[in-house]
Amino acid sequence: MSRIYSVSIQKKFIAKHFLPIEDEAEKKVHSHDYRLTVKIQGDELNEKGFLIDIVRLENIVERTIKKYRDCVLNEIDKFKEKNPTLENFSRIFCEDLLSAMRTHEEQDIDRIASIEIVLWENEEAKASYREEVRS
Repeated sequence: MSRIYSVSIQKKFIAKHFLPIEDEAEKKVHSHDYRLTVKIQGDELNEKGFLIDIVRLENIVERTIKKYRDCVLNEIDKFKEKNPTLENFSRIFCEDLLSAMRTHEEQDIDRIASIEIVLWENEEAKASYREEVRS
């Protein structure tokens, strides 16, 4: 029998970008009201019954969001060589979040099997990225 626990949180933030594509509107700097879902999965809980302490997860997600909030994504080093599409943004956000968790949440990271980032740029458009932390 396989058990999978899941913890998710949602946050909202505003960031800007431009996309060097054919669409003239996308070529200009514009903002999006991003909605972010972070989903953590694992198969075991700690001695307190948590997969991960949700308050600590919220804090580390908020610290990660601060890197992007109110910024032009194209001006951030991680996007210098990459188009700041939803797909790239969701992967880069996941990498930053995992790095922060490995630095600050050593005891929780061992229980995490996967992390998924779902990033909405409006009510209709979203992209996601999922990474296996351990197999």
